[in-house]
Amino acid sequence: RFRSVHPRDFIYKDYLFLKENSRTAEAVAMLLAYERSVKAGRNSLSNCTVKGVTSDWEKISRVNLLSGRYFNESEINNGSAVCVVGYRVWEELFDGASPLGRRIRVGGRDLTVIGLLDKEGESMVNIGGGTDASLLVPLKMCKYIVNMRRAGASILAKPKADVQIQEFEDELVVLMRAGRRIA
Repeated sequence: RFRSVHPRDFIYKDYLFLKENSRTAEAVAMLLAYERSVKAGRNSLSNCTVKGVTSDWEKISRVNLLSGRYFNESEINNGSAVCVVGYRVWEELFDGASPLGRRIRVGGRDLTVIGLLDKEGESMVNIGGGTDASLLVPLKMCKYIVNMRRAGASILAKPKADVQIQEFEDELVVLMRAGRRIA
């Protein structure tokens, strides 16, 4: 039986291969990003960037929490229905009240807010885009709330402190070629 394979499947396999085999990376993360409308009670926000992330995302990007917490390993591994909200999402949906423990509806699913990101503001350089109008969710939750075929996917890696950038880049190229069986 024929099974369609989407490029997103290759990217996830690449992420796992790099995470398991890199000697020079301190952290390897995967990010899926997709624009969605989100709702809490009677309030809604269109053009919210839903970001499906893995556990190392916190080590690579600037995740500065104003309150609450980031995902634990169990929530990441199980694709739990939890989220961390960006500052603008909080302002628009919760009118300044604490979002912790409250629910946000995304793509027909209710997610429980476990964290609130500090205000980031505008920047010319943001890893994975800004966070103010974002909603972070465990990567495995994405398949339930976003159009996986249209979501943008990225793999991000951070070198260990004692590793030279050239050595780090060279290792990643070798691993990507080995993982994809390219000579």
